[in-house]
Amino acid sequence: MIVRRLLPALVIMAAAVFSESASWWDVRLADAQMDLARARTEALTVIKGDSRSAEAVAVASWWLGTLDSLPDPEEILETVTPPINPELAFILGLIESELSGLPPAGTLINAELSGPWGTFGRLDLGRGVVPADIDLPPLGTPWNGPGTHYRVGLVSEDGRIAVPPSLQLGGVVLVAWTIEAADTVDGFLVVEAQGDLNLEVDGIGIAEIRFAGIGDPGVIWYRVHLESGTHRFRAAMAPQGLASVRLSLFDDETGPVILPRSDTGGQMPQWAESTLTAIDPPTPDIDVSDPTAVGELLRAVEVARIRRDVPLQRTLLDQALAAAPDEPMVNLAVATFSVLEPTGEASEVVAGRAADHLQRCSELPITGLVERLLATRQNRIEDVERLQEKLIEEHPSDVRVLRLRITQAVHRGWPQEAADALAGLERALGPTESVQRLRLQVLEGLEHWTEYRNVLHSLAAQAPLRRNHISQLAEGCSTEEAIEMIDKLRRRIQDPDLDADRIRLLLRSERHDEARMALDQALNTWGILPDLGVLDLSLALGSAEAEHSTHVGAKASITRVLASHPTDLDLMTLAWRRGVIEPFWGTFHVDASDIAKSSSVSEEGVDAVLLLDQAVERVFPDGSSLYYYHGLSKALTPAGARRASSLEQMPGAVRITLAIIKPDGRKIVPAEITPTSRGISLGEVESGDLVEEEYVASVSAISPNVAGHLSPYVYRFADSDRAFGVSEYILLHPPEIELAVEGLFTGLEVSTGTHQDLIVRKWRAEDMPATPYEPFGPPTQELLPWVSYGFGVDWQTVGDNLRNRLIPVVRTTREIRLFAEEHLEGETAIDQLQSLVSALLLSVEDGNAPLDLGVSAGSALSRGRGNRLGVLAALLLSADWEVDLALSRPAPFANTHLAVPSADAFTLPLLRVRRGSTEIWVDLHEETSGVGHISPILQGSDALMVPLTDSIADVFLLSELPTFPNPNLEEHTVLEATIDTEGDAEIVFTMWLRDAQAARFSENLRSVPPDRVDMVFGRLAAGLFPGAENVRGEVQHHDQRLEVRFIMDLPGACDVQGATMECRGFNAASPLAPALASLPERRQPLILQMPILRLDEVVIKPPSGWTSDRPARRLSTPWGHVDETVEAVEGRWQSILVLEIPAVTVEPKSYPEFARFCRAVDELISRPPRFERQAR
Repeated sequence: MIVRRLLPALVIMAAAVFSESASWWDVRLADAQMDLARARTEALTVIKGDSRSAEAVAVASWWLGTLDSLPDPEEILETVTPPINPELAFILGLIESELSGLPPAGTLINAELSGPWGTFGRLDLGRGVVPADIDLPPLGTPWNGPGTHYRVGLVSEDGRIAVPPSLQLGGVVLVAWTIEAADTVDGFLVVEAQGDLNLEVDGIGIAEIRFAGIGDPGVIWYRVHLESGTHRFRAAMAPQGLASVRLSLFDDETGPVILPRSDTGGQMPQWAESTLTAIDPPTPDIDVSDPTAVGELLRAVEVARIRRDVPLQRTLLDQALAAAPDEPMVNLAVATFSVLEPTGEASEVVAGRAADHLQRCSELPITGLVERLLATRQNRIEDVERLQEKLIEEHPSDVRVLRLRITQAVHRGWPQEAADALAGLERALGPTESVQRLRLQVLEGLEHWTEYRNVLHSLAAQAPLRRNHISQLAEGCSTEEAIEMIDKLRRRIQDPDLDADRIRLLLRSERHDEARMALDQALNTWGILPDLGVLDLSLALGSAEAEHSTHVGAKASITRVLASHPTDLDLMTLAWRRGVIEPFWGTFHVDASDIAKSSSVSEEGVDAVLLLDQAVERVFPDGSSLYYYHGLSKALTPAGARRASSLEQMPGAVRITLAIIKPDGRKIVPAEITPTSRGISLGEVESGDLVEEEYVASVSAISPNVAGHLSPYVYRFADSDRAFGVSEYILLHPPEIELAVEGLFTGLEVSTGTHQDLIVRKWRAEDMPATPYEPFGPPTQELLPWVSYGFGVDWQTVGDNLRNRLIPVVRTTREIRLFAEEHLEGETAIDQLQSLVSALLLSVEDGNAPLDLGVSAGSALSRGRGNRLGVLAALLLSADWEVDLALSRPAPFANTHLAVPSADAFTLPLLRVRRGSTEIWVDLHEETSGVGHISPILQGSDALMVPLTDSIADVFLLSELPTFPNPNLEEHTVLEATIDTEGDAEIVFTMWLRDAQAARFSENLRSVPPDRVDMVFGRLAAGLFPGAENVRGEVQHHDQRLEVRFIMDLPGACDVQGATMECRGFNAASPLAPALASLPERRQPLILQMPILRLDEVVIKPPSGWTSDRPARRLSTPWGHVDETVEAVEGRWQSILVLEIPAVTVEPKSYPEFARFCRAVDELISRPPRFERQAR
């Protein structure tokens, strides 16, 4: 075993310099007063006094966070003496690493990386898709394209292992270290993690870490015992691009432990014995048992910060805030935490909290720095400038303020001010690396290039080797020096991106032979990665040109590269531009001017026409594709100009043509192009203009490991507000691919042929008119021609893709957990769920959609708006309920569109939850009534069931959703009237509201001042009973119903003509015909998705001596029926009328008959009560 000790104490300082009572609290107070010199002195005193205490750990954490602002930052390493607290040794190692540009002492450096494993990152990590060591490919296996796995050695600059960008291929990756312990090791293993990872040691699973640094701590300690021999550490990680890991070993006394890499010769030996136990970090004396000890609590917060334990920091800060709500240092800590740490809440909520606490600590000078940072985060430019000016005025010598002053001077072009501030900074800190880097920024901003290059060369020669020097040297026209630096770095770093950088610089230096040798070596080491493919193609093209395109090897290289990366747009566009290959759409390309001249599409009644709508898609065997689009729109009106200026383009698209063609034939390139959520928007488009767009985009395969593809769009050949001229979709694919195709092909020309070695499928339509909107018609996609396709994808894949995206959405946060604990009240599961949903609906407003994958549950809950279903799922998951997401659709469309699995088939989200043996369905569209019930329109439909609790459970299609009683469908009203002899009436009208309607009514009524409530009821009554007077209102809650009662006088409710009284003023029922039968004819079916049920009760007390003998109203047809019962009871005339129309689909040919039925119903319902005066 080799032990590396931190530098021994080389400097003995006089005891008088240091205060005997120095503490972390003194350091923080001095820092808060912008007195870094005193804070630094106090910090060194603490470290020198006791290297094993919690004080020392907290101080070292502060030192690390302030490193660039301290003179002689390495002095802390020279001050500490053994025995050292292992956690302090860990932090000092981080400081030394920052200063030296090397990995921290004790880091396991030589790693191997293998993958990609599985299809989906976080989801498949939970499924254990990474194989055992014996099933891994041999070490040194490069990546050879989709469906293959790599296993390569990797050594990073700082020992932290993340997937290099060029190797980010999806799925899960495995990082592993094989080490040799010559002697027994008893000490600590420190895991620094980000993202999600599964940790194994010597074949035994140790931990599953999730959301490291956000949920779980980002620094985790284990007590470790390693017997002498070979040991293997493995960490499976996801998601790529975020996850990283670094492992370090420390002993009990002397600090870091360095173990050499073990070369097993490709064999998997028997691992030596080992034991690991998760522990709290070995820092003693962190006592937070006294909730009033604010200093102890804030020190514990600092220690928790270095451990990247966000939940613990929040808990400790809450305790400190409860103990001392007015203490400035507490408020500063809360504000700083809110600005810097990821809490899972909405950004505006966190910013508001930070601003509030900053106001409470405004007397602390450092508050200005935090305020400026917050303003910068919120892009409040004026506030940033104001706060910066104030800091410069009040603290001109503080090194942090000097940096701001330098940045301001460079931005404003003030060279002398920048130079003065830089000189002040150098006086304060000395010629440190950070000062020299700032000098580079100043010289670059002032465009002093000769001085810039001199300083850069000096920095590169003297400072520790850092990768960011490479780009600076290259940009400073010092290519040879950049290559030399890479060569030095490659002596200790193994990384494909570093190799690619070296090859690019060799190409820039026109050292083509060396570049080719380096590229061949990189391809053999790393495989056919896209970045290396671009370089390979560049070299091959250059070689081919040099040989006048006759070099057989160059042409073979070009063919190989393009075949390896068929959808890499960097490669393909380069090859197309250089004429190496013909664009795949070339054979099918059409001239826009020809289309414009020959178009015969009708322009009547529309604002815009799409003269050309052509897509050509080339699908490859792995499931990836290239998608070409060519469109030509014509704006006919100002509204049409707005429509034509909005273009949908796929992410990452390469534009080929983008032009506005004026009526006089001028073609202009738009000067104003604005990105939108779905593409781009153009300026300068006017009525009469043509807009032409051409682009090509790449579509990824479902997975790098499994061949499969989903169409990027459901391709439609018409729409509801534009006429289409030529609309064409051409699909090219290898014959071995078996496609599943689904669509509505009515009106399309469908053909299949061949082109070169490919199958060509073509769907084409011409002169498709706009389809006008008809109320209660089918969805547009059921009326217009469309096509979709896919292969290698099943419903399991669709569901897994969704729940992989849902994992971060429904992540448990502190606020989520506390809300669930507070509101899951009741004896039974249904009672608890009712309580939780009621609280949720009161706390979170409805948003754009009940389930929003772009908004986390924690963010939505803190904001109080949006993603209600996601929040509810997160709440229940945090309380250990079983939760399944059910994606459904209206019952009329059940069991359709199943041939091509797609996320678009099921769009209405529900939850099925279980607590013990109790199963409950939840439909938040129905609000509180949706607990234990789902909308009638979904009952009996099908659904895609996506289990959220168990990542291993299968996704499946549920053929039929359950049915429930639906009392809420019935509209129930009661009208009670007393008529006097003049025909005036006193009326009590009662109606019952449910669900969202009841909630909105109650909420709106609560917002009205008490003295204006009757006025609101008066306005509502006027819409039902014109002429009503003296209106009062009452509201009563009955379980899930809201009873709304109007009490009013209605003058002239009845017309008295001699011995006849006709009461037309009592009819409050809405007629059917204006809604259901307003069109003279229909081209589309009328779909009544839910039945219409009405129960209208009328009780009238006529004047004495008046009676009614009107017959009951009745109508019965296949479309529905009306049934009334009439009776006289104790001088009152009582009518109970029932209207029932079942859910029905009315075909266009049957519509006239249905319309007559609606009008007949309206005539029956609107017949007024009639009374006759009895003869005396």
